[in-house]
Amino acid sequence: MQREKLYERLKNNPRNVDFNELVTLLEGLGFEKKLGKGGAHISFRHPELQLYVHVAKPHPHNKVLPVYVNRIVKAIEKHPQLWERR
Repeated sequence: MQREKLYERLKNNPRNVDFNELVTLLEGLGFEKKLGKGGAHISFRHPELQLYVHVAKPHPHNKVLPVYVNRIVKAIEKHPQLWERR
């Protein structure tokens, strides 16, 4: 799925976001996944922008809580250069 379509789907329906789709979008925008030390959160870092976003790893299901999706959408909106770099 194209990044733009995936982003629009996440933005329009933050209650139904699969963790793997979120990872695909963030990695497609240049973020690197940084695993924690066994905690429930995963950080994503953009090396060029020094931008960090954090997500609670979902369990037992694979759906991300809407609060994290909304935070990521806002971070992407604040940094439109993310779309230009890839």
